[in-house]
Amino acid sequence: MTNSKLQNPWLAERTLLTSLLILTVVPILSGCDSSQSEPQSAMRQMRRVVALLHTHLRMQGRKGFPESDHRATDGTVTCSWRLTVLDQAEDGFDLEQSWKSPVNQMGSERDAKWFAVTSRSNPSPFAQVFGLVGAGTAFTEYEFTKERDLSDAEPDAILLIDAKNQLIRWQEPGDIHVNSLRYSHSAFRDLEPNYSDGFLIAFVDGAVWRIKKDVPKDVIEPFFTLEGAKSHDREVELAPYALDKVPPLPKVDGKYVFPETGK
Repeated sequence: MTNSKLQNPWLAERTLLTSLLILTVVPILSGCDSSQSEPQSAMRQMRRVVALLHTHLRMQGRKGFPESDHRATDGTVTCSWRLTVLDQAEDGFDLEQSWKSPVNQMGSERDAKWFAVTSRSNPSPFAQVFGLVGAGTAFTEYEFTKERDLSDAEPDAILLIDAKNQLIRWQEPGDIHVNSLRYSHSAFRDLEPNYSDGFLIAFVDGAVWRIKKDVPKDVIEPFFTLEGAKSHDREVELAPYALDKVPPLPKVDGKYVFPETGK
């Protein structure tokens, strides 16, 4: 249990976030909604992860997203943001210890469902949802250490990308660096999607699109960064390559909230 959980001023907020996780985990544990295709269900789950990122630090009265690689008090990188955002609501994790430690492996299969974009009835232990990180990206530029208000973030910037891998566990540090996409001949050349026809991408505002994997690099690259997205329109330039869409998160008092609860 981390020290932040012992601070009474945040106890009520932590309890609320726990309640939100319980309410939103029901469709995750039951697998795909029978009324939706599996990609559509996965897209809605990815939108919940964006909501979790927006809610995580706000419940502590702080601004921004968590660090992509969480650091213990001694500066050691211990785990991914994927574990950090669940730690705020669940007892048992210790972010001062490595993601490999037994305490951080508790509930591993259950919590892996949060970050699974394929079958959540049999979730992969490997990460399938990655932050897009690096200079200029929303994930990095709105890291909590910079104390920037997320309500000011460019909504069209890409925040998360899905990709298939057999190397990085969901608790383990590891994301997609913007430079790895910029320096490829095609944006997603070195990535394999979980769905053969395209990648799932989540924007800052929680909208999730399934994009053709052969989308031209010059079309999608502006949306990798806040400045690029600010001068481009995804509905005009990127939409022709979208196979499916899930709408943005609702906003309450200028803040993005969970779609199921409005909180």
